[in-house]
Amino acid sequence: MIQEILPYLNFTQLIVVLTFGYFLIYYNGKEIIQRLLLLILCLALFAEVLNLFLLVVNKEIYIGFVYSVSALLFNSLWLLLSSKIFERDYVLKLLASYVVLALVNLFFYEGLKYFNHFTFIIGAMMYVAIFIKESFFHLKGENLTFFHSNSYLLLFCPIVFMLGYSILSSFNNRIINSTIVFHGIALYDIIGYFINFIYYSLLIVFCYRESKIEKKEYK
Repeated sequence: MIQEILPYLNFTQLIVVLTFGYFLIYYNGKEIIQRLLLLILCLALFAEVLNLFLLVVNKEIYIGFVYSVSALLFNSLWLLLSSKIFERDYVLKLLASYVVLALVNLFFYEGLKYFNHFTFIIGAMMYVAIFIKESFFHLKGENLTFFHSNSYLLLFCPIVFMLGYSILSSFNNRIINSTIVFHGIALYDIIGYFINFIYYSLLIVFCYRESKIEKKEYK
């Protein structure tokens, strides 16, 4: 069984597991922000494990559906998290609209079989737009301490991930996948590993800083 799994293991799966484990060490279930982040990391871990299983049992046909649902939940959770930090009700209204749009896209447009690129891109652009808008709001109010806060770091974590995969989704994946860089690894995978490394590294930094803050509060 192990020999069947090894060919499908990759860098992204490793960093997802490491980040999830590191987060659990400092997890504080009393805070809603950390509970939402736990859901985000659980989603990432579950998606990677499920996709690995589908590859091993030769059921790759379902991977597109798994990624589509994961993209919907990923963007929704980050939008919900941003609404809690920014304390903006309009974000919840945008979130509700996004979920409806994503479900329509899933069942009636891009479908269940393939990855729903529009769902990911639209949700990502919503999040980035909200992030920029609220950043300018705090900048205009000269609330400079907000930009040094751990909350702002957390909000920034998925930006590169969202922009990176949105750009990749805008191109023809077959062309990018057919471009082999070295040792049979496609250009798409190399870019994906880089994007994931930045995303999960920032989450680890957030967890580390959060643990330092909590230690200071207990003293």
